[in-house]
Amino acid sequence: MIYFALLLPAAIPTFAQLGWSPARRIVSFNLSGPFALAVLSTYLWRRPAGRRELSRLLLAITAPILGIAFLAAYSTFTSPLAFSVESNVVSSGGFGPNQVSGLLGFGALLGLVSGTLMLAPGPLQMAIFALTVGFIAQGLLTFSRAWVPSVLAAALAFGAHLNGTPWLLRRFLGWSAACALSVLLLLPGLHALTGERLLPRFTNPSTTGRVGRVQGELRGFRAHPLAGTGVGFSHLYLTGKSNAPHTEPTRMLAEHGAAGLAALVILGSILVAGYRSALPGAARGVTAAFSIWATFVMFHSAMRVVAVPLAVAASLMAWHLDATDRGMGDDDRPLPHDPGGR
Repeated sequence: MIYFALLLPAAIPTFAQLGWSPARRIVSFNLSGPFALAVLSTYLWRRPAGRRELSRLLLAITAPILGIAFLAAYSTFTSPLAFSVESNVVSSGGFGPNQVSGLLGFGALLGLVSGTLMLAPGPLQMAIFALTVGFIAQGLLTFSRAWVPSVLAAALAFGAHLNGTPWLLRRFLGWSAACALSVLLLLPGLHALTGERLLPRFTNPSTTGRVGRVQGELRGFRAHPLAGTGVGFSHLYLTGKSNAPHTEPTRMLAEHGAAGLAALVILGSILVAGYRSALPGAARGVTAAFSIWATFVMFHSAMRVVAVPLAVAASLMAWHLDATDRGMGDDDRPLPHDPGGR
């Protein structure tokens, strides 16, 4: 709550200079994500949860991502489509490619976690696998690239924490290999569908202006180190245009000044504390996967989708994923530190 309170004073100059209606829109755009992070993290901090709670959470997050994937796929195959060297709004269902691809990548990560930890019946496993591959394929068709390292880093962190549980590690490696092989088999068809522009797009090292935005926001922080430029003014101050931020840490520094720096320190401390307090093994792997995915996304898409604060909050839960229990049962028994048996 202190983290969010530190961000509020920077909204005052925004309302003072722009008036109620435009300022409300700008402040909401930039601070609704931190507000959701504060509320969700406060509610979920060290809340005990077992395999059943994890499976329900994965299902609850995957369901709306599936809806977005359907809209994106429907738009891809029913609308006039032309791919170029930039991200594609049509193959993103008419929404922002950066946000859509990030959510599709998150869905793929959740599928990998679910396939590794949840011993569901065979048909359900096949459905989860198909969704995971589908999310990856549609994510590639958005032509937005930053979601790829986000998912890879989170998946590697998750797998690295399974080293002490051989059977879980084997499942993780098997799922990862099957997903990678399926995507490789689909790749020639996807490349042809995009007019052979898919591979050049994803091998292009351009940052599409993000480095310039980061440098501009750092200049804004140096010019206003104490009070910041005000919410939404980091780009207005530098370019005269109200461009959407892409990197949350530098946005916080530029727009909130010293208070933004303090909020970043608090957020980093919370993530470290959540990781250190997680149980070793699968529980710590889930914590690492959620927090790393959210951190990567904040560096390339700011905090524009609620999945980011939700992932941070979920990483702070007290996961109890007994690695010796190969099934999903026995989760109704009282969890440690949960005298009510919730």
